[in-house]
Amino acid sequence: MPTAKKSPTDRDLLENAIETMSEGFALFDAGNCLVLCNSRYRDMYGYSETDAVPGVHISKLLRDDIEKNKVAEVGGERAIRRRLKTFGKTEETFDLPLVDGRWVQVRDRKTSDGGIVCIHTDITRHKRAEEELAEKEEQLRVALDNMPSAIRYVDKDKRILLLNSQYREHWEYPDDFPNAGDSVRDEYAFLWERGDYGEGDKEEVLDGEMNMFPFVVEPEQYERQTRSGKTLDVRVQPTKQGGFVSIYTDITERKQAEEQLLAAKEEAERANLAKSEFLAVISHELRTPLTSIKGSLGLVAGGALGAVPKEVEDMVNIAITNATRLNSLVNDILDMEKIESGNLEYNFQPLNLSDLVTDTVTTNQGYADEYNAEFVLTDFTHNATVEGDSDRLTQAIANLLSNAAKFSPDNGKVEISVTRQNKIGTVSVFNSGDGIPEEFREHIFDKFSQVDSSDERQRGGTGLGLNIVKSIIEAHGGSIDFESEMGVGNTFYFTLPIVE
Repeated sequence: MPTAKKSPTDRDLLENAIETMSEGFALFDAGNCLVLCNSRYRDMYGYSETDAVPGVHISKLLRDDIEKNKVAEVGGERAIRRRLKTFGKTEETFDLPLVDGRWVQVRDRKTSDGGIVCIHTDITRHKRAEEELAEKEEQLRVALDNMPSAIRYVDKDKRILLLNSQYREHWEYPDDFPNAGDSVRDEYAFLWERGDYGEGDKEEVLDGEMNMFPFVVEPEQYERQTRSGKTLDVRVQPTKQGGFVSIYTDITERKQAEEQLLAAKEEAERANLAKSEFLAVISHELRTPLTSIKGSLGLVAGGALGAVPKEVEDMVNIAITNATRLNSLVNDILDMEKIESGNLEYNFQPLNLSDLVTDTVTTNQGYADEYNAEFVLTDFTHNATVEGDSDRLTQAIANLLSNAAKFSPDNGKVEISVTRQNKIGTVSVFNSGDGIPEEFREHIFDKFSQVDSSDERQRGGTGLGLNIVKSIIEAHGGSIDFESEMGVGNTFYFTLPIVE
């Protein structure tokens, strides 16, 4: 007869069941001796089948863990020693670090007969994830604390999710308050206790503040003052989750600089106004008398009052020359003030550059006669139309002609040309002469700038002419420059854009 198949016992069924568990399982009796365990439990701690056998006391297994360095030195050993004292007396759950870097969560649960069921779960991956998260949180904290601006993130429930140390610093909070997880009401409570809200019932004040707490739906930007007087630029950005992020940037120094700049600007405007008033006085008090003096002297020199002795005539001519120079100085100073203040008016219209130069040469022939020079028109193009102010461009060309005649040798020629290349028209004025010293060339267009030699000083001039010419030409969208060769002469030329 075939042998009857043996039915599994309850213990067989239990052992088979716990062997299939992914967790380590161990059952201890009321005397803390092992009743049974699965292979997962033995593998977790490196027990052999002769180590973890029924009847072995828990203390032997735990001391084996310490002696064979199976647990991490500090946290693990401390947990094992605590477990030796409390095993079988209490139920507990704790995380145990092993020396090989793994983590095990241990859960002890009492049985009805006084024994202990121990479930050991490998939570290494969970711990690694927690460590990585903690590392990222630390990196974020460091990054936030090193930001130049303060930041606070509040959720839809008015709870602080994030903030950095600069936020606490700006609002003069303690180093440990507020923290992520605190409610905005906690923050207001601190302010009330600090006295920022003055007198009043605490709960009424806090309720009022919470009712007014902003529900941000669109980005906002505004300025706020701190207790210490700092000015903060506040930018608020709502989040999709219903909260908002606030960024606070200290702009105190910028605001102070802006105020200083505004004060300096106002002071400059007052100074310019005073200068304008002073120059208006010059215009009225000097130009009118000078015109009268020059006119009267001209009548005397012309014999309108009768013949005058030769000696007197010479003195009158000197006076006329100096009156003319004074009048020119006053006019140049007034023009310079208008240029600097932006009040020099321009009436732009299409102009034929060659015709303009020709007319200016004709009307300023007196400069050539005065300095015994000759104006000569050389290379000319008649196809150069520019957009310009006739009076101002005439003034600029006249200045160049006067300058060239003044520094030409006796019986010297001043050559004037108008040329065109593509969309650029060029006016050139050449005079033969000594040339401009190298050390003076970079200052030639400066205000009150004159070549420092006694001969040229005697020729007169305000030192403003070339500076005014430069300003006029640049106002027309052009540029001015010069070429000079010692012992040969100088060529001053300016360019203007051609219009069709």
